[in-house]
Amino acid sequence: MKIILISLFLLSSLYADISFRDDKKKHFGISYICGALGEVLVHSSELSAVENILYATALGLIPGVVKELSDDEFDKYDFAYDTLGSLSGAISAYYFTNWLIEPQGDSIKVSYNIKF
Repeated sequence: MKIILISLFLLSSLYADISFRDDKKKHFGISYICGALGEVLVHSSELSAVENILYATALGLIPGVVKELSDDEFDKYDFAYDTLGSLSGAISAYYFTNWLIEPQGDSIKVSYNIKF
C-alpha cells in the first residue's frame, strides 16, 4: 500500500511538472491546497491511510466541481488537474500531519507516527 501511495504521489507530481497552460496550473495549485485542507479537516487515526486520503481528495474536489459546473462547458482536462491537485495535496498533508509536536515540561517532544 505504501508503494502505491508513493507511486501515485510521484506520478501526479511528475505529471504536474509537464509544461501546460496557466489555467491548468491554477486548477492543480488551488486543488492541491483544497486537498491538503481537506486532509487536515478529516484526518483521523481511526481511518486507514487510504480512507483519509480518499475523503480528503473528495472534499478537496468540491470547489473544482462547483467551478466546472458553473462554466458554460465542462472541461474534463480542468477536472483532471483538479483531481491530481487534490490527490497530491491530500497525500502530502496526510504524511505531514503525522508529525506530532508535544510540549513536555522544559522540552518539546517531536515524533512521527504512521501505520503500515
